[in-house]
Amino acid sequence: MYKFGRPEFEHHLEAIKKAPHRGQVLLLDRAAREIGPNAVLFTFDDGGASAFSTATLLESHGWRGHFFVTTDYIGKPAFLTVDQIRELRARGHVVGSHSCSHPPRISHCSQQQLEREWRESARTLSEILGTKIRVASVPGGYYLRRVAEAAVAAGIEVLFNSEPTSRVERVNGCLVLGRYSIRQGVSAEAAARNRIRRLATTPTPVRFLELEKDCQASRRELLHRAPEIGVE
Repeated sequence: MYKFGRPEFEHHLEAIKKAPHRGQVLLLDRAAREIGPNAVLFTFDDGGASAFSTATLLESHGWRGHFFVTTDYIGKPAFLTVDQIRELRARGHVVGSHSCSHPPRISHCSQQQLEREWRESARTLSEILGTKIRVASVPGGYYLRRVAEAAVAAGIEVLFNSEPTSRVERVNGCLVLGRYSIRQGVSAEAAARNRIRRLATTPTPVRFLELEKDCQASRRELLHRAPEIGVE
């Protein structure tokens, strides 16, 4: 559903670049960061190995993205290694948590498991990168307020879910942000035109655009199926 071949992904990036009314492509790495009303943010879930080629394509446009890593899978086949995670950050991208184990429905987890998923994943990434982890995305997009509350307890200041909204919510000081997905079968021009128009005309302080090209491949691996990773 979300997986793109490299030419198709490049076509989407070109269409976004040319879209009218598009704001700057920016990064949001803490709750105190201010960005403009039409800013565009790229997010990629799961931590599949294709994050490396994705980052290179973003950089070719002068852009950077947010890469959310499922930490139990670091170093496993078809997933990022420790050194690759460090390099992504060194190249100017934001690296954040996508939980430890990628529960099928994190909103159904017990309070103890919720707290562990955020706390341990943030701790693992913090040890790898030598810095506090402030940004995360909800695995599967299954969001309830208690998911954000547990993330806040682990030090998360910015939490992305997969609700298609530009409305920004605050939960105990944490920014909770929706995302717009770009999926297979939608032309690059239509996706850029419709998403950017919606972002530009919705009267909220922050706008988001999500290109989830990592997630279908990595989720298959997370479900113990054969991996199909990223940009081909």
